[in-house]
Amino acid sequence: MALMIESKTAVRIYDNSNLAESYAGAVAPLTTSFANSLYEGVYRHFTSFMGVSTADQHRHEAMFSQMVVSIGYHLYYDLQNWYTLVSLLPGYAYNKSFFEHMLGIPPGAGVVVPSHAKRKKVRKALSSTRLVVQLAKIALVFCAMPILVARFNRRFDQVFKQLSGMKLAELDYKELCNHYQNMRRDLVRLWRVPIANDFAVMVSTGIARSLYKKWALDDEFVTRLTLLSRASLSTLDPGRLLVKMKKQSATDATISALLESQTTAKEVYKRLCREHADTVCVKSIIAYIAQYGSRVPNELKLEAATLHEEPEHIVTMLRAIGNTDSDLFQNRVAGGVGYVPLRIPVQGFWKQKLLAWMLGWARASIRRREETRLRRTQIFGHARQVFLATGQHLMNEGIIASTADVMFLTAQELCAADATFLWRTRIDERKKNMSRWEQISMPTRIESADSIQEIEKKIFSTSVASVSATTPHLLRGVVASRAGRTTVSGKVLVLREFDHNADFRDRILVTRHTDPGWTVVFPLVRAIVVERGGILSHASIVAREMGIPCLIGVSTATTDIPQNAEIDINLIDGLLSIRDASRVTIT
Repeated sequence: MALMIESKTAVRIYDNSNLAESYAGAVAPLTTSFANSLYEGVYRHFTSFMGVSTADQHRHEAMFSQMVVSIGYHLYYDLQNWYTLVSLLPGYAYNKSFFEHMLGIPPGAGVVVPSHAKRKKVRKALSSTRLVVQLAKIALVFCAMPILVARFNRRFDQVFKQLSGMKLAELDYKELCNHYQNMRRDLVRLWRVPIANDFAVMVSTGIARSLYKKWALDDEFVTRLTLLSRASLSTLDPGRLLVKMKKQSATDATISALLESQTTAKEVYKRLCREHADTVCVKSIIAYIAQYGSRVPNELKLEAATLHEEPEHIVTMLRAIGNTDSDLFQNRVAGGVGYVPLRIPVQGFWKQKLLAWMLGWARASIRRREETRLRRTQIFGHARQVFLATGQHLMNEGIIASTADVMFLTAQELCAADATFLWRTRIDERKKNMSRWEQISMPTRIESADSIQEIEKKIFSTSVASVSATTPHLLRGVVASRAGRTTVSGKVLVLREFDHNADFRDRILVTRHTDPGWTVVFPLVRAIVVERGGILSHASIVAREMGIPCLIGVSTATTDIPQNAEIDINLIDGLLSIRDASRVTIT
């Protein structure tokens, strides 16, 4: 869904086709301010790392602080700034389309192409010493990426081990603010490597896709992106550990009976820790929470509770695994542990070699990206703990009503000045506004020259909740994973937001978007349908690795597909049909 607001001045385009995967729905002010500061700092370091001159960085100074904007408490990319960023790197004529394809956004019609990015003759372009040096630096970074990412992972794990061992409750308010500032500063400097690897994903996948489209004898490019390598996808590790814990619980009759009882998950978890703390199974659960406690749905939203605060959800997942086909679940989370050789349907020896190499580079870059994403999740989880500890101090002094209220302040407000009792009024107003915006179905794309405030006024004034009298029978999407099949059918589970208590077993999951926190339920479902995302989105990558059919880009799926409806998906042309849609009762 796109919204166009007429204006006589230059139009800007805001899009969250990809961003909504990380920041679904309305986003609290603290998350917005934290994310915005990270984007600004990280991309400053990234441009330097990619050889962009200091003069060019200063010339586009305003770009960095506006990579992400908040419209109606929903986060959007300001695409003009992203196109400008891409234009500072060599090969804009090609990278522009690679960028659009990676983010799953429509071609940038209406975006003004920066004058310095207009295509030049290769000979003239290469005559520039600066450009040659920049290309050489980028090539060197790409070649060294396996070493750079491995070193980043080691350094991050060392730092995070120290962070997670901190006793935040013992720090005073000022110490917590200083810790946050130091953590953010060190993070943005360190994070240039994962961002450079993201750029490698974009370039390698874009080139591989172009060559495949030109040379290949079939249309299975998406299938070729399946990793299936000797190195497994790290995103699947939480699922593997859940399978291991389930097997461990099965060897203990008392624990197994407790998990299968009708006792609430919260009470079961308390009893496990109180009565069975010395067992292998419970030790594994505690270790899982320590390592993956932040890997939950909406993991990059600081306001979202983690397993550190709600550990009972582990019990819910263990129960779900026990009630499904355990062999299927285990096979899916095993992912690409077994090596499968890459076969290229291209005629010509050198064409085969070049395309195979390019696909191999793309697959390796994607795998490395998933490794760094887990570490991004961990730092957001730690930031949440820091801010909650800060909120505890404010609540103890009576400045805010609860620790959770800190989520409605910004990081700058918390650390730039002394606390003030006026914050209560500000918090109450923001809570009210955010609640109103949560009820509005926001467009994926906004094209307007108006200010953010004017855009919000027009969206809010024209937003009218409506329910279609009839349900369409046919919807269309993009096939992100075929899993070796041509069709898939079944009953749907429609979720606009994640629900720990939903029954995912053997259902076709229909949702707006997913993030890595959803991965633990993927092995339970028959297929996945999402409204947003591209072939490099989380849902697409993980579905391919697990062998789950997946359809993306079905823009009205959660509103047009009734709960519990029976649907059929054609995995060749991306058509989704709803059986007897007029007879299904919407619940």
